[in-house]
Amino acid sequence: MPVSGVIADRRSRREMVLWSGLAVAVATPLIAVGLGRSVVLMAAAAAVSGAGQGACRPAFQALTAEVVDEVRRQAANAAMTLAVRVTTLAGPPVAAMLATLLDAGGLLVGI
Repeated sequence: MPVSGVIADRRSRREMVLWSGLAVAVATPLIAVGLGRSVVLMAAAAAVSGAGQGACRPAFQALTAEVVDEVRRQAANAAMTLAVRVTTLAGPPVAAMLATLLDAGGLLVGI
């Protein structure tokens, strides 16, 4: 996470959100591929995914100031905060319900 934050500070915010998202999109299915086969593949893919998420969060939050005009910025920040909190609260119960229907590989691919 600290390394991702330093990289995020040195690149454009839009570029960081794009590359972070692509890194996570590629790495997460690799965790599913390595499930039960390769701990090394799973660990490497999880490290790439975590670095991508670590770089995306600060860049995405800072991007709001670049994209939204000053008059609407408070509302945009409030909407972002609400979205993060709802996702944080709703994510675990939804994942638990899906875990009753899917195996671990299916959940990872769904992410």
